[in-house]
Amino acid sequence: MKNPAASLFSASLGAGLLIILFSCTGTPTPRLKEGNKTPPKLSSEALLLNGKEPIIRVSLFQAAPSGKIRLSSVGSAQVTTLAGDLIMEMPSIAESAVLSSTTGFAIEGYPEFEVDQVILIPQNDADLTVNGIRYHGRLHLSHSPDGLISAVNFVPLDTYLGGVLGSEVILSWPVASLQANAIASRSYALYQMLQRQDEPADVVSDTRDQVYRGMERESESARAIVQQTHGVVLHYNGKPFPAYFSSSCGGHTTDASTGLDRAGWAPLSPVKCGFCDESRYFRWNFAVQKGEIAALLSRSGHSVGVIQDIRPVGRGVDGRARTVQIEHSKGQLSLKATEFRHIMGTGKLRSTSFDTKDSGDELVFSGNGWGHGVGLCQWGTKGMASAGYTAEFILNHYYPGAKLAEIY
Repeated sequence: MKNPAASLFSASLGAGLLIILFSCTGTPTPRLKEGNKTPPKLSSEALLLNGKEPIIRVSLFQAAPSGKIRLSSVGSAQVTTLAGDLIMEMPSIAESAVLSSTTGFAIEGYPEFEVDQVILIPQNDADLTVNGIRYHGRLHLSHSPDGLISAVNFVPLDTYLGGVLGSEVILSWPVASLQANAIASRSYALYQMLQRQDEPADVVSDTRDQVYRGMERESESARAIVQQTHGVVLHYNGKPFPAYFSSSCGGHTTDASTGLDRAGWAPLSPVKCGFCDESRYFRWNFAVQKGEIAALLSRSGHSVGVIQDIRPVGRGVDGRARTVQIEHSKGQLSLKATEFRHIMGTGKLRSTSFDTKDSGDELVFSGNGWGHGVGLCQWGTKGMASAGYTAEFILNHYYPGAKLAEIY
């Protein structure tokens, strides 16, 4: 059965954004200055989403084992089929596990569902808690034949962004910085919603997309910033693009083909930053035993001998390596720098802009920035805003050639 959120989104976002956004040209650009509560409205040529804010589907758990997902609800809640037919009403839900069985699944203490997908609808918004975190909106639970359970939060896009903003940036940063980050996050989310309409969810709730922890990081200040940028997104020649961002670029952003091994978009071209040196990871280093590197490579399917040397190769103007050359006692191994970074752990090898130094049994890695380095530099927005630049200027800098438009 087709997901109802995908159907709804296909009707609204597909009809509005896909048709009008792709054909729109010459859209004026709203200016977002400190103190503005709402960006100026655009002309009749503006990008529209039928004037309605869409619902985003956020994957909280994917294929979780029985009992891992635990739910509670302060007030009453309904459980319905995807078609909206009532299955049961619950006066409230004490913390209960979602359990699978040989024939289906159920919320602990309640009768088993006779379908493999349900929607949990709390009577009052924000009553629902999943594994200790409160969420707005509804919860889609699905059960696979192998007994695994998935949970997807259905929530209005700007409500979702309120939870993202507090998780991704520091809310004491200047207003223009926060506005720029909110617009980038909205643009990224909308692009993924277009790409994933036929998938179970639009985004996941961790760094694979954007960090979202429901109401845990939500605040009045985050909601205010989202409202100030209500409905505003980035586009390039009338087409949406994924407005990637990373924590700190280390002085220069990179393109998507280098930073993410993905096809490039013109607004994701490398640009000099020069504003992120306040980040504690603008410069970093760490030492690791050569034996540990060999073990990590082996676990990733690369058979190597004793590590002798590791060299970043093929640097561009952004300083990031394209490949990594590994010399070892059995020969030589060449890996994409992005793959090597993930093998080493992205929390240690924080970017592919690094050098190495032999220290006997150890290699010392020293580098710049944290993240893939594509698109907007979050710490750079803080530096630019502190220097007096507007959100519009910041976005134009990190996404060259992109324009702003209000779509709802």
